[in-house]
Amino acid sequence: MTRFSAKLFQEMIKLEINRKDVVISPIAVHAMLALIYRASEGETLSEVQRVGEFNQHPVFSWPWTSSD
Repeated sequence: MTRFSAKLFQEMIKLEINRKDVVISPIAVHAMLALIYRASEGETLSEVQRVGEFNQHPVFSWPWTSSD
């Protein structure tokens, strides 16, 4: 989460919006990416996984996947 937060703030510095009063919550952004991650597939899944730095360890997929 620390690395994600640092990268998020680095990107915000590059944007024009940073010149105004803006409050950003890395935890909230990451939570929204997690929701998108669970519902996406294909290229979108790959991109969200990369940006959100989601681990593919099986324990992080429970209980949404089946072990049949």
